[in-house]
Amino acid sequence: MSAPEHVCPFLGERNNDRTFYPMPHRRNACYARLRWRWSWRLLRGALSPVAIEKAHQARYCFGEYTACPYFRLPETPPPLVSNHEAAPSVAATPYPASDEGRSRSSRAVR
Repeated sequence: MSAPEHVCPFLGERNNDRTFYPMPHRRNACYARLRWRWSWRLLRGALSPVAIEKAHQARYCFGEYTACPYFRLPETPPPLVSNHEAAPSVAATPYPASDEGRSRSSRAVR
């Protein structure tokens, strides 16, 4: 079986972004949609690609991949997280009413 001519550049095998199965397969993944995953076995987190349905692969990955909702041009930088989407900082988090007037060090030494 020959490889398809037009394949999405973000398609790759789950553990190797340089190879992929030349047909819709459960081991293919989308490297345009990375998510943070924690590995308890390795005791560290890493970005990993998202598994994609075979129907999505047939329609977009091996077809009109530029019409895919997750596709972006390879030279386009990844989207930045805006300030309101970022996690609140410790300084922005209000302290409970019972702790008002106490310093941080006195709260930590209970």
